[in-house]
Amino acid sequence: MRIRSGEHLISEVRRVAEMALQFGETELKNLSPEQLNFKPNGGAWSIQQVVAHLNSFSSYYNKAFKERIESTRHDHPKEKYVSSPLGMAQIKSMKLGKLNNVKRKLKSPRMHNPAIHPVLEEGDQIQKFMDYQQEMLEIAEGASEVHLRRTKVPLAISNRIKLRLGDALLFVSYHAERHLQQIRNIKVDPKYPA
Repeated sequence: MRIRSGEHLISEVRRVAEMALQFGETELKNLSPEQLNFKPNGGAWSIQQVVAHLNSFSSYYNKAFKERIESTRHDHPKEKYVSSPLGMAQIKSMKLGKLNNVKRKLKSPRMHNPAIHPVLEEGDQIQKFMDYQQEMLEIAEGASEVHLRRTKVPLAISNRIKLRLGDALLFVSYHAERHLQQIRNIKVDPKYPA
């Protein structure tokens, strides 16, 4: 189990959300439809699909975070935070390696997979992404006022399995970071449209 300060955990969540907002502003906002829909190979996702996937995740987790922060009776933050074994496993599965490489490939849950559910791609995905990241900064602020270990959030794949709020915040943050790296990799593909 990893012990860290609650303040450090919240600052890490803020760091990723701020980086994602900056990425959206500089790397996503002005992409052409050809660039958004380019796929490096037949089985790969396009940038549009990656962003739609991130938005699908954010749609669930941002709502869950806000509900739990507002309704928790554990409204006294603790200085030290300890991840649960399940939480650490989830965080490790998402966190990029030191070279910004994906250490372990994972299958996307069907309900969050735009290749299976193209409806996830409807609307302005880039603006939604920016809005969700801004919301994540507000969530981090609210989370700093509650007990990150005692407040629990159900996983998107099962309401029965719950993560500590601190673990869930890091899991979602590192999930976003992982997929932004996926977008960077798409953009350096030799066939990526100019």
